[in-house]
Amino acid sequence: RDAEEERRDNPDERDVEVEKRFLPFIARLAAKVFPSIICSVTKKC
Repeated sequence: RDAEEERRDNPDERDVEVEKRFLPFIARLAAKVFPSIICSVTKKC
């Protein structure tokens, strides 16, 4: 029973939950920022 509770409190699992929550936000942010980064790096604007 204790082992099962430890598994549930696994920090890695919590990180995955956080990543799932933030991934859409990061993806949107990257979609906005990425073109300008490519633009400035390749200087093909």
